[in-house]
Amino acid sequence: EDFEIEVISASPNNISLHLFDSQRVKSHRCMRNDEYPSQLFLKIVRSNPTWSSQDNIPVERVDREFISCTRFGDCNPGSTLRPILCETDEVRNDGTKYMISEFISGNYDMYATQFRNGRVDTVAAGVLGKNLASFHVDSRSRRVSESLFSNRTFDVLYNNGFKKVVDQWKEWATAKDLEVDDHKIRRTMELYKKHPRYLDYLDDMMDSLRNPPDEIAACIHHDLHILNILVKDNYGDDTSDDLIKVVNFEYANWGPIGSDRE
Repeated sequence: EDFEIEVISASPNNISLHLFDSQRVKSHRCMRNDEYPSQLFLKIVRSNPTWSSQDNIPVERVDREFISCTRFGDCNPGSTLRPILCETDEVRNDGTKYMISEFISGNYDMYATQFRNGRVDTVAAGVLGKNLASFHVDSRSRRVSESLFSNRTFDVLYNNGFKKVVDQWKEWATAKDLEVDDHKIRRTMELYKKHPRYLDYLDDMMDSLRNPPDEIAACIHHDLHILNILVKDNYGDDTSDDLIKVVNFEYANWGPIGSDRE
């Protein structure tokens, strides 16, 4: 049997595809034990994508995504897509990797939609908090591979993401005379000049990301914004784990649990 393909998204980093058997999806035929799911999610992770011309993002990020997503689902059944396979593309033989998961079907929408509509139901937030706590506690009891989850694997994200932002903040805060038209930047400059100790706080915050104290460290999602959280439509009084679906564990790593507060 052949799958049809629908492109979900494409970027220099990843290509996400929806694979489906249209006949089985239309007929709502249930999957037997010896059958593949009628819908699959395929993420193709390129071996040398870049955020800038200087730095590569390690392809091993998809291995961390596979492990973290699997464990999140083990702790909270139904609360994320179920990973099936994570392998190297031996046909292209260029280091590209891919991850195959079950496709999230049914009536789910991004949590961001509720915020856009101005009507946010906090029931979903409570379920999300419980599921995250289970994931964090479980990871502390059986820490995953040091080679995949460590501050070394966090360096690219740290150097090209957070550190660049913080360095920009510091430049604004210490500039004696910086001509800017942006009100937000100027307000930021004024705030930091009045509270210079905040710069020390930024340094401490960045260090805790890479070297979190044991008492606050766990396996974290680290990209947990409202676009990566799906909420079931019209859930009423439902508070089961599958009320929400957490997706996109690509930046999961070992770090401070406070990073998942978003």
